[in-house]
Amino acid sequence: MGGGVWRWDPASYYWGEVNTGLWNKDVRAMGRHELSALAGTWGAGVFRLDPATDEWSVRTTGMTAPLVTALVTDGDDVYAGSEGGGIYYSSDQGDTWVRSIDGLENYWVWSMTRDASGVYAGTWNGVFQSTDQGESWSASGLQGDGVFALTVSGSTLYAGTFGGHVWSSESGGGSWSEVGTGLPSANVMGVEQVGSALYAAVWEHGVYELPDGETVWASINDGLPELLVRSMASHDGILFLGTESKGVYKWDDGSATWDSCGPQNTVMFSLESVGGELLAGSWGTLWATADTGRTWTDEHPGLGDWYLVRALAAGSENLFAGLWGGGVWRAPLAISAVDEGSSAESETSLRALRVDPNPFASGARIAFRLDHPLPVDLAVYEPSGRRVATIAGGVLPAGPHEKSWDGRTAGGERAAAGVYFIRLEAGGKTLTTKAVHLR
Repeated sequence: MGGGVWRWDPASYYWGEVNTGLWNKDVRAMGRHELSALAGTWGAGVFRLDPATDEWSVRTTGMTAPLVTALVTDGDDVYAGSEGGGIYYSSDQGDTWVRSIDGLENYWVWSMTRDASGVYAGTWNGVFQSTDQGESWSASGLQGDGVFALTVSGSTLYAGTFGGHVWSSESGGGSWSEVGTGLPSANVMGVEQVGSALYAAVWEHGVYELPDGETVWASINDGLPELLVRSMASHDGILFLGTESKGVYKWDDGSATWDSCGPQNTVMFSLESVGGELLAGSWGTLWATADTGRTWTDEHPGLGDWYLVRALAAGSENLFAGLWGGGVWRAPLAISAVDEGSSAESETSLRALRVDPNPFASGARIAFRLDHPLPVDLAVYEPSGRRVATIAGGVLPAGPHEKSWDGRTAGGERAAAGVYFIRLEAGGKTLTTKAVHLR
């Protein structure tokens, strides 16, 4: 695997490479259509050989099967890194995609992040940066290293690499310095800063901590039943960990131990803090918690059990999930959130939208809290965005509120069974949560 296509020349009795245009040489199947050879690749679709020019061209129209490994968003722009296919870019919230590989020297993308200066991709051959919305990419350090983790904290870009190294850059990848010593020689799968401490998830070795001012990483694996770490995220000031087969754990800084806090006995390949919720991706399932892991909701987005949620990211309107072999899945953003850059007063003006019971049959109670008197609009929407019913409107006083929805549309008919979104708009901010109507 990885050698591309070779052709036997009966005249010379030699095998020769036929790989012009075949940018993914991991060929898993061969076929023929009329006079053209076809090559099925791992993660990059089907290529066709033009017998007139001996050049390959990709044939992926209508295919949605790249092995997506990383996602990052910037407003309406979405970037999807894949295994063997490079990077795909969408400027319209995932409606259409183009391949973005100009200047990208390695097409195996393991991690992505962004800051004010651009978007970064961690590949098998270092970090690459784009400052022009994916039009081009340029090498941005650590070439020769496999970069499995990228994250931004403040003005610092962190990278976790093959061989047990964590690097930092204060110049957008212009120069890099190694952070600490003492990590085992294995892939660094995640890097997170929580408070003043830095944490590294190391494959087959668990988690290591580097307190502020220290130079040697220290193992912190008490209470962790498995050292095969797949994902790591900081949410609400707490460090969360996704494992290979034991589910989700969170770090208790007071007792210096890991506590089980989510679905167990399953792989958690992706963790992402989005607004007021922590999301966890597994086989065909997207889990969500709004109370730092005490309770979880099976979002069950209809992905199919054969798809693994490898990456998660939130755009301006949608939530995106990168699927192993299934491309990118998109759904309306249905999580508690406030707009970035808002004032401290408006950030706390509305809180904690809850639906109980959920799922429900005959009716549901919707609870929320306002910190200030505000005009509100509380309504029910279908996933398509169509407004189904208005629950409450007008100015409400500060304090807790509880409204109800009887499962009927604005016209008085019983709403069909299925998934709905309860959306509260108040003071220019919006909270949205999912509700399942059983009818």
